[in-house]
Amino acid sequence: MKKIVDLLLCLYVFPMNLMLRILPSKKRFALKKKYMAKLYTGDEYVLLRSFPKCVNDLPVKGTMRDFSNTAIILQGPIVTKDDFTLNTIKMYRKYYNGIKIIVSTWMDTDEKLVKKIESEGAIVILNEYPNESPKGNLNYQLVTSLAGVLHAKKIGVKYVTKTRTDQRYYNPCAISLLQGNYQEGKIVLLGGVLNSFYARPFYVSDFFAFGNVDILEKLYSCEFDTAEAVKMREEAKQSDKFVRFCDWVKKADVDCRINVPQEFEDAVTEYACPETRIAYNFYSQKRGAEEHINSKEAYDIFLCNHTILVDADSLGFYWLKYEYQFYSPSYFQRPGKLDVAKWHELRQERDH
Repeated sequence: MKKIVDLLLCLYVFPMNLMLRILPSKKRFALKKKYMAKLYTGDEYVLLRSFPKCVNDLPVKGTMRDFSNTAIILQGPIVTKDDFTLNTIKMYRKYYNGIKIIVSTWMDTDEKLVKKIESEGAIVILNEYPNESPKGNLNYQLVTSLAGVLHAKKIGVKYVTKTRTDQRYYNPCAISLLQGNYQEGKIVLLGGVLNSFYARPFYVSDFFAFGNVDILEKLYSCEFDTAEAVKMREEAKQSDKFVRFCDWVKKADVDCRINVPQEFEDAVTEYACPETRIAYNFYSQKRGAEEHINSKEAYDIFLCNHTILVDADSLGFYWLKYEYQFYSPSYFQRPGKLDVAKWHELRQERDH
């Protein structure tokens, strides 16, 4: 069946793409809307957004504000397809006057590529791979993220935005938005994305953060994963308890009023993914190990007292990975997701 569907799509897509290349821009846009809408069923409303791949196609210019006290860190392997990472750097250069751009990547990056990126005014940090790299990406992320933050601190930058090399933020006022919402001592995290949840304690996106350079240093000064720890988590996930936990998660993702059952209180550490590990480690540093409260209450305190949330859409977020561009989760259908609206509701509930 999959092969038949793929074949039919190819027969449909090829002539339409050919037509789109031939037509003038105004007619091309109108046809594109009809063309995309045909791929959806009649029982859905469709919201389509498009972003230019190349910085030269961006009509927007930056403001005259001075961003020299702020750095953007792009961590991870360089994305060469469509010169994605390079074009992202050019875009930020166009948007933000005086901003520092730090690319924290790996030692085996092609030398020509490094020079190309440096020619755009970015600082490139080449990191050694971690000695221990068990299953999962936590150690890789910690190495490149922390190296970028420490370099930002070294060159005297006050504020840091930590992102990834396969992501970009199209809103030319994104940094202004972050600075305008920022409160010293807190950290700005991303809501309205696939990996930020309210119902699952401390499961909040780890690939974006904004704040004072010292705060980000604390965030990414998390203990490395070990092969032994990964093995223990994998063994735990083979148990009946994990099956029950997954069943509870499915319910919690559509009803955020469901509290964490007592038997899953240790799930924060027992089944911890990188997102959870980083957020919980930061909370532990802020609150102290002597605190003894349930995981849901701890997460509420973390969100209300130590974080500020911004939604991905408000920053013009785009991600290459996981075919993210095809996923547009409805928060009306999945209220267990964490976004700015839920964050404000939570704070209002705690105030009363």
